[in-house]
Amino acid sequence: MPKQIITNSIWLLIGKIASVLFNLSITIMIARTFGEDGFGEYSFLLAYMSIALVISTFGMDVYVVRAVAGQDNHSISATVIGALIIQLAIGVLIILTAIVWSIFFGSQIQSMEAFWLYLLIIIPSAFGTVFNGILKGIEKMGYYVIYLLFDLGIQVIGIHFLLSKTPSIFSLILILLVARIAAVVLAGFFVWITTSINWQLNLPTWTQLNKILLAGSYISMAIILTTIFQRLGVLTLSFASTDVDVGLFNAANKLIEGIKILPAVFYGALFPAMVKGGKSFQTEMKGVRYLFFVMLMVSIGGYLLSDIIIFSIFKGFEESNALFKVLILGVVPFMVRQFYAFRFMAAGHEKEVFFASLMTLVIALVVYNGAFHYFGLIGLCWAVNLVLVVEILVYILLKNLLRINFR
Repeated sequence: MPKQIITNSIWLLIGKIASVLFNLSITIMIARTFGEDGFGEYSFLLAYMSIALVISTFGMDVYVVRAVAGQDNHSISATVIGALIIQLAIGVLIILTAIVWSIFFGSQIQSMEAFWLYLLIIIPSAFGTVFNGILKGIEKMGYYVIYLLFDLGIQVIGIHFLLSKTPSIFSLILILLVARIAAVVLAGFFVWITTSINWQLNLPTWTQLNKILLAGSYISMAIILTTIFQRLGVLTLSFASTDVDVGLFNAANKLIEGIKILPAVFYGALFPAMVKGGKSFQTEMKGVRYLFFVMLMVSIGGYLLSDIIIFSIFKGFEESNALFKVLILGVVPFMVRQFYAFRFMAAGHEKEVFFASLMTLVIALVVYNGAFHYFGLIGLCWAVNLVLVVEILVYILLKNLLRINFR
């Protein structure tokens, strides 16, 4: 496997793990600092902003990586500037809409000023999406991870500083905003020192903006559908069963989600090579074969050691063992599914990815409910694996019907 893909995968894995740990520590610090009431208010604001950021990003995180990786010279093109313009336009619209909504219907928001201040984070985040997309596109994953850790590190230091003062939700949000702005400035500096960027604006035409907007809409909808699909098992049980069944399934599924981080970071590192195609991707394809072997070994090892794993991590959830044994068999199909999704996206076929995601979700809605109704939790777990295989077949069918030739 090429050294660069290994290095990039390790960087992204470090970023993923560090992000989880930092966010956990930040959550604990906020909860201890503000108590139940303050933490509840913060969680409320965070829920709103998480949705707002997903909408404002509009799939441009993926689009910028693809646009930059597809260029011979790593200069900012009109398409990347267009991606920033679209994000800023959507972000401003969200901010104005949220402010008007909060004035007339936001009676449940305790700190209105904090909410309005938090909305401003959308603006630097748009620049962050572009800068980090450029860094990923030129395969400088290390700089992206440094940006991520810098942002989280400032948050931790700022919140720790609040402990010695009189804390308020407004001051907390101000720290989060300052941390994001500082991290984005750092990401911009990294872009400046690693690329030959012509800072003279190359504004996109209306035709180019429409093209970017269409691509972003398909990418964002595909991401949303995939997110719903990943949570569909728990959602199905929430409506059709008891909290006990939800807990047992979620315990087993959380472990599987942790294992799935590996193919996620690997394909994230491989994505620029997929976009470039040709010899670059053919060389990197060796890594996919290695990943297949690793995930196969993980699947077999997890199945054989499931008793020890469940007892060690989720003591008291021994009934989840049988569920884990079934779900672990779906790790390899998930890896293959991810390969096709990334490959289609890299080749500019986001419309097909959206269609496959939509079709998979519709099938899953029917299969999950039927499997649980007739076969219980074990049936639901088998249904999860089955639908992954179905999605792979959908991608293969689309590739053959549309005669899509990957470079």
